[in-house]
Amino acid sequence: MAAPTYITASTGTTDAGGAWSHTSAAPGAAGRIYIVQVVQDGTGANTISVDSVTNAENLAGTDGVLTSIGEFNIGSAVAASQHLWIGRSLNTSAMVITGGNTGTDDLYIRVYEFSGVSTGTTLATVIENATAGSTTTGAGTSTTVADASVQTLGTNRLALNFIGTNDDLTIGGSFTGETGGDWASVASYGTSTGTDAALNLNTATIASAGTIDGGTYTITSMAWGVVGFALIPVALSLTVDAATFNLTGAAVTLTKQSKLTSNEGSFNFTGSSVGLIKGYRLIAEAGVFNLTGSSVTLTKQSKITAEAGVFVFTGSSASLTAQRTITTDQGSFLFTGSDANLIYTPSGDSTISVNPGSFIFTGSDVNLIVGGTPVIAQPGGSGWFVRDKKEEKKKRISKDDDECLMIVKLFMVCESENTF
Repeated sequence: MAAPTYITASTGTTDAGGAWSHTSAAPGAAGRIYIVQVVQDGTGANTISVDSVTNAENLAGTDGVLTSIGEFNIGSAVAASQHLWIGRSLNTSAMVITGGNTGTDDLYIRVYEFSGVSTGTTLATVIENATAGSTTTGAGTSTTVADASVQTLGTNRLALNFIGTNDDLTIGGSFTGETGGDWASVASYGTSTGTDAALNLNTATIASAGTIDGGTYTITSMAWGVVGFALIPVALSLTVDAATFNLTGAAVTLTKQSKLTSNEGSFNFTGSSVGLIKGYRLIAEAGVFNLTGSSVTLTKQSKITAEAGVFVFTGSSASLTAQRTITTDQGSFLFTGSDANLIYTPSGDSTISVNPGSFIFTGSDVNLIVGGTPVIAQPGGSGWFVRDKKEEKKKRISKDDDECLMIVKLFMVCESENTF
């Protein structure tokens, strides 16, 4: 579970009263988090609104609108304010915002994009500061901007400080002197157009629960305001006890270093090209592995272990390749379909071990190969038959025959009454 990541910011724009609009940068993917920052330069009793958006939705999943975080003061004696909204991209097209401004105060606007953020549907599941869904603020009129403290509640958070001023200072630097993290200025916009204003975003990755605070930034004296909170990361985990994992769809995979563990449960992998990648392990007790679909395989170094269970391999060309081992106690192996076989080479790559149990092979061309010589089962009988290629005839070998023991001793079948 990695911390959320700041991606980019739109080009800042200015709107001088009345209806306004703004276009974000095109997001890299659907589901990216947008945060809209609007500085209102003035103290009029204006209503600033986001009336509609395209290619975006609010946290609850309603298209065409955004979720309001709030309105916050700028200046120790209020000289301006900043407004924040949050939402998600619906696709890779830029979000276009249209809004209202009932007064004549100038507006200064920017949109920030983030990835890896919680997919929660409320502010309380996406942002936090000491409590879920909360923010902290600071405001003053001075030569020193103080950060707004951010207290995270878990691991891998991205702390944010949104700064707004009522003058055109471009805040290009980061807060310094803070403890609990390291602020970095990632985006800044200032302009003398209209009545002047500036916007800035500082971020800090916080690896574990804690508080970042105490940072400052020196400016020429003006009104400023800061809003702080942290973005919560998307949660990625699979945990089960006496339950089931069900992964379905095209190209369903577990990535590197993932592990599935189940007690008294089962793993079910279905769909096209469902596989286990090299180096992965499935562990189950008193459970069952079920792999189905076209080209279902276990790749190199995969292992299946079961006690008092059963392995079932079905479909065309069902096989276990070299260096695979199947072991079962009081169970059975069932191989069906065309060309179902286990290969044995002199180096002993493949092994079958059973006690007591049975091997059932059905279908066309079913055989066991021993050093290149087919071992053929006679329906209803016991023991083994070996085709003598030189004499081109079949020769029955009794289980008491020394030659039988010499030829098939690696399979250990001459000491049991297995029927093939």
